[in-house]
Order: sequence, then C-alpha cells, then structure tokens
Amino acid sequence: MNTSAQSTNFYLPVGPGYTVTLLELKHDNGHVAVRIEVTPEVWESIDMIMMFNLTWNNRNQGSVSGDKPVQIVMMLSKELYLELMASGSLITDASTFIEAPKDHPMRKTNQWYAIEVTEEVALPPDMADLGTLREGFTTTWKKEFE
Repeated sequence: MNTSAQSTNFYLPVGPGYTVTLLELKHDNGHVAVRIEVTPEVWESIDMIMMFNLTWNNRNQGSVSGDKPVQIVMMLSKELYLELMASGSLITDASTFIEAPKDHPMRKTNQWYAIEVTEEVALPPDMADLGTLREGFTTTWKKEFE
C-alpha cells in the first residue's frame, strides 16, 4: 500500500485532464484500487459526465453535497488489469502512477469503477478531536470487486 498524497491527472478518452489528489494506491487480490480526493469543481464534472463509470443506475442510496472535497475509492477494470499484468505494464505503486505518461491506460477515466464516494461531515466542536466522519454512497460496482 502506498499512501503518499500527490496531485495527478485522470483523462477522458478524448479531451482534458482532471486534477485529483492521489491519497492511496493499493495492489492486492488481483485488483488495483485507488483513493482520490477532488475539489468541489472537479466533483461537479465527475458527477455530470459520470466519469469513473458513475452512471446514475449504478449508484446506491446516499449523496454528497459537493460543497467540500470529495473522496472516491475506485477499482481498475478487471480486463485492463489482466491485460497490463500480462504485458508487464501494470502500475502498482503511487509514485510510478504519478510519473506515468498521460496516454497510459490507467490514466483513463473509463478504465476505473468508482465503488465509494464520500465527503467529511462536520462534527460538533466537543467531538472534533474524536476523529472524522464521512457520508456519501456506494455503487453497485462494489459487488463486482469483492
């Protein structure tokens, strides 16, 4: 598990890049998972364009306001995982991902499946030092990667 938070970009198949903070990249059990954080502005684009396979019919109950930074946990497409593993091109650590070229397939938004979308909930002052609380939603994709 690699947990060094750094800015990087994900790209639509055609068009601009979207800057995210890569919080974690994990490779285990035949999967690659990332946890990213995005600004409210980037979240608005992700939500509207349904990047990371966040289609409306694949979202479970819940929501995020989009007024605060949003964290997204995503899994790499199983097909791409197998293809990249076979070719030796699979990226399994955050620093290599950060340095990967724009055209690397793992940089494409359509190759990732969001399984959890959350934002931090403000706690009352007397509870603030107890930790953090997040709320949001999961997706039906979560079952696919268990």
